[in-house]
Amino acid sequence: MKRIVYSILIGAGCAFLFWGISKLQENKRKSKGGLIDVFKNKSSEQEIFYSAELHIAIGNPGDNIKLIEQTKEQIFQRLSGSYTDLSIEKIDKNGYKLKANKIIDTTVFKNAITASGKIEFSELFTLDEISGSLSLADSILRTRNAELAKKQEQIKETKKSMDTATGKLSDVLGHLELEKSRDKEGLREFVSFTQPFQNADGRVRYMGDLGYVKPKDTTVLNQILNDPKITGHFPVNLKFLYGILDVNPYSNDSMIRLYAKKDLDKNYFPYPTWDQITKANPAFQPPDGQPIIELAFNTAGAQAWYLMTERNVNRPVAIIANNVVLTAPVVESAIEGGQSRITGNFSVEETELLCKMMISGELPLVTRITAASFKPYASKKNVLTLIILILFVLSSAASYGISFLIKPASKP
Repeated sequence: MKRIVYSILIGAGCAFLFWGISKLQENKRKSKGGLIDVFKNKSSEQEIFYSAELHIAIGNPGDNIKLIEQTKEQIFQRLSGSYTDLSIEKIDKNGYKLKANKIIDTTVFKNAITASGKIEFSELFTLDEISGSLSLADSILRTRNAELAKKQEQIKETKKSMDTATGKLSDVLGHLELEKSRDKEGLREFVSFTQPFQNADGRVRYMGDLGYVKPKDTTVLNQILNDPKITGHFPVNLKFLYGILDVNPYSNDSMIRLYAKKDLDKNYFPYPTWDQITKANPAFQPPDGQPIIELAFNTAGAQAWYLMTERNVNRPVAIIANNVVLTAPVVESAIEGGQSRITGNFSVEETELLCKMMISGELPLVTRITAASFKPYASKKNVLTLIILILFVLSSAASYGISFLIKPASKP
């Protein structure tokens, strides 16, 4: 009986040791947070893998074959190393069937295929610099609301005076019925403007973003910001961009930052470009283990980066991918040596993709996903559980057999 108990304990010990080593390896990849992270409750973060089969169209059938092949190879390079059983099979001149396994985030996976890979470094307009333009936009929106309210009041008065017995007024004036405008608060109805802060020397500083926008409001806000009567009051070299989605896991109040990109002539205001990047590696930021990107520029890029950061000390600069602002830190001092870091609300998978985009550059042709199928592939947790169970059984059986070699059973 003792042999059985000891064998079970040895088997359990071996299984637990394997589990601990596997969790340490996972923790090292994800957060580098230390041994204590192995024992944290992460039941809500169970990873489910997917297998994918996609049909993609690269450019158009009439495009140059070499450009189509070049685009396909760049997509393959982006995906390789991050997914298993990767294959791209040609269907027609510009159509391909793409397969891959072990996909965690299907959105990141699709972005790796369709995103152009355009990387930019840009200066930004801060809130105080365009406050006058924003005030004019507010005034225009409020004036529109006042005119709309007046029309609505006129329609109500007409309803009262007409004899509704001859027919429903709503049928007569249906095309004139106007819903209540959401412009009553001007831009503040859509944007929660970011407040400035006071730094150590007592000076007021502005962040890189103008404020936060709810995802559902971006369509209406885009219509407002693209209205010629409003855009005419902003600097001609200003372009509004959004940042990455800031997801709040504890509520539905996820927000997107709004930025004002400043387009400048590189001849007078040097800034680095994607083709000057020589290294882009995913890494982890101590002490919280947040995924980041480590960048290095060639000599020309390092000089441009130094000049750009030098003229923007105590001001924000933006790093942009596919017209989405990844991060916009305030520069504390000019950065020499061509080394830099990109921090943001990234996942490990996103940092790996962005690094590959920075090295490979923009796709020569636009790529579209024409059909997509994702199926559950295998849960990492289930695979690990099966391995631990097999290890437990084998180690218990082995230790039970070895015990007889060390000390044979006593004869009755």
